[in-house]
Amino acid sequence: MKPHILFLFTDQQRADCLSCAGHPVLKTPHMDRLAAEGVRFTNCFTTSPLCVPARQTVMTGLYPHNSNMWQNDAETPVDADTYVRRLREAGYRTCGIGKHHLYRCNQGANLYEHESKFRAIGFDHIEPIGGTWSNTTCTSPYTDYLKSLGLLDGLREYLLELEAKPDQERRYTAEALPLPAEHYPDA
Repeated sequence: MKPHILFLFTDQQRADCLSCAGHPVLKTPHMDRLAAEGVRFTNCFTTSPLCVPARQTVMTGLYPHNSNMWQNDAETPVDADTYVRRLREAGYRTCGIGKHHLYRCNQGANLYEHESKFRAIGFDHIEPIGGTWSNTTCTSPYTDYLKSLGLLDGLREYLLELEAKPDQERRYTAEALPLPAEHYPDA
């Protein structure tokens, strides 16, 4: 029997921001359990300080100078040799849930339109979402979910008001989104 593979790729999280890594304040019991039962890399480096080129490296194994993915508006070529495609070819059923940033999520984008591209690079099932700011204009399974609960308009209003604030104020706002915790993307 083949082992199950679960690849968690957190975003904007330092390696020491886990209680299993000794953080004195943060409590991460679920991540700690996964770390104890699986593999936790403690000495990793990124190939790029930018999100999309770094994610492309993880997907393809190529450095940005080999993939020509230098900035965040890049897209994964549908013929790219990805680890997800390799897993599917080896008989695994593949699924991607969350923020991938493998395809553009610009103003007004509909992430459902990229489904065929995700399938081409190896995903059997995909539930893509954008980042927090993409929720103001993009359509995704997550925005549809919030809309079904009557929460999307309030979130969009909050984010647009925040975005209108001066840069120095907006960048350092550290407050919860106006959503019940059980409806955050990671819940």
